[in-house]
Amino acid sequence: MQKYENFASEIQNALTSEPINTSYLINIIKQTNNFERQLIRENYFKLTNIELIEDLKSLRQIEGKSFECLFIGLFRTPTEYDVYEIFEAVDGIGTIEDILSEILGTRDSHRIQEIKKFYSILFSRDLEEVLNEEGLPKDYLNFLQKILMKNEKNENSTKSNSDKILSDSDLKNLNSQNLKKEKKMEIFSKILYIENSDNKKNCEILRKFIEKEFQNEKKNPLRNLLIYTLNAQSDFIRFYAERLFNALKAEKKDNKIIMRTMLSIYPRHLTEFQTLLKREFKINLKDLISQNATGLFKDLLLQVADSDNYA
Repeated sequence: MQKYENFASEIQNALTSEPINTSYLINIIKQTNNFERQLIRENYFKLTNIELIEDLKSLRQIEGKSFECLFIGLFRTPTEYDVYEIFEAVDGIGTIEDILSEILGTRDSHRIQEIKKFYSILFSRDLEEVLNEEGLPKDYLNFLQKILMKNEKNENSTKSNSDKILSDSDLKNLNSQNLKKEKKMEIFSKILYIENSDNKKNCEILRKFIEKEFQNEKKNPLRNLLIYTLNAQSDFIRFYAERLFNALKAEKKDNKIIMRTMLSIYPRHLTEFQTLLKREFKINLKDLISQNATGLFKDLLLQVADSDNYA
């Protein structure tokens, strides 16, 4: 534990030096994995009686919000990071539906349950209750609830066999002109999460359904939620590779998408992510970052991209 006490002390020195020693802070990301950073946080609190995350907010004065938020994100656990992203999406006036769609639509059943528990602990409210009060479009809210409820069912060993079987009538009804959208979403959910099935075939069926059902509603939040959920279910790594590539290449960059992408695939999926980028986009991750990001935010992203051996 002496190692983490030393890290905590050095971080305090780096944050209180004039100017802040950003070189040390960035380098520490390469030296540690997420579990070790939680130990550093514990030791920092013992040393200063201040939560490290609070002191890291001083980084905003150096280069603005992106560098600070990414550094803080690297010191949160993956679930903790998701929970705070969701909180920001529903906090204040209006709701950032794209963040809700990305996080709740792409996380696996275990992570969804962790998010719900962590949210209730941190904010003393059930996530479902908060979403119900957000004034979200009804069909969008209903499918979010299906995601949360479906993941609960997936953990239930008494799940009935009928829930696991895809029938011909399901496929027929999915494209029925007479069936209400709510019922279609139930069928969509059933096909999406069905066990022991031809996942590639089912995803193609669902992709065609989205194109047809929402052909004149490109900005419908439910459409985006379904696309995110489907793409993550069929190929989580490709979903985030395309998301990062597009975000970094965009003329007006969305650093929050860049951060969420990196923190969603880091550290477990980083090697596979790098391989897919080289194969499909003909560019390695570090070059993609170097060519399209700037400043300390770029330097920190590069350390994350080079951190896989420490995970």
